Amino acid sequence: HQPAFHGRFPCDLELARAKFSERAEIAPADIFFFDDLPENVSGARAAGWNAFQVDPAGDTVRQMRGVLKEAGILR
Repeated sequence: HQPAFHGRFPCDLELARAKFSERAEIAPADIFFFDDLPENVSGARAAGWNAFQVDPAGDTVRQMRGVLKEAGILR
């Protein structure tokens, strides 16, 4: 995986996460983030997001739905 802007300009991911929350006008605690890379999940958690690692070899949709059901977002 490469950052979305890899090769275009340097990207400070911590700043990018904070700016995303700010610009979207969403509290960090209201963001659910899913990724297969532990470092991305750790970074999102450090930003205050609800972050979960998915197993790309498995059914990722099922994994995400399970988390969202447990959080009470989906039935």
